[in-house]
Amino acid sequence: MHWLTGSLLKKFSQGQQLALDLGCGRKRWDDWFNCNYVGIDIYKESKADILAAGFALPFKDNSFSFVTMFSVLEYIERDDDVLKEIHRVLKQKGSLLLISQNARATKANIRNDPSKKLLHKHVYGLRNINKKLKSSGFKPILFKHPILFLLGLYYHLTSVYFFTLSEVEK
Repeated sequence: MHWLTGSLLKKFSQGQQLALDLGCGRKRWDDWFNCNYVGIDIYKESKADILAAGFALPFKDNSFSFVTMFSVLEYIERDDDVLKEIHRVLKQKGSLLLISQNARATKANIRNDPSKKLLHKHVYGLRNINKKLKSSGFKPILFKHPILFLLGLYYHLTSVYFFTLSEVEK
């Protein structure tokens, strides 16, 4: 996941005014952001700029032009609330880069270690995540980038993750 995540982050953060990294953890992607950004997480051990939950973001409406969420949404019980909050804090035409474990990998993890079922609140694939994003006011824009679309499809079919790029519709 590392080279692709970094490449996507570098490309889509370029020229952004201010970004939000939701679930930033130890800020391992810090060097890949091409803009100023705020890291948010719920864990004290993280290197977050702000400790807060994704379903109650402490920012004004239309604060960010770009939001990232890497391997976070599948662990959040209130995923719809988090997506609505992201929509609220994103500016018009702002974009969300979301990376998550795909359904195949999540199911295999749970099968190999049933205790992981307690951690995973949701199982996503490209279809159901895009449907969920649309119902939260986002439209997929990955198809506007044919090379990335094909890379994303290949990535989804050959790895344990998928990525999607969406834009706010307000």
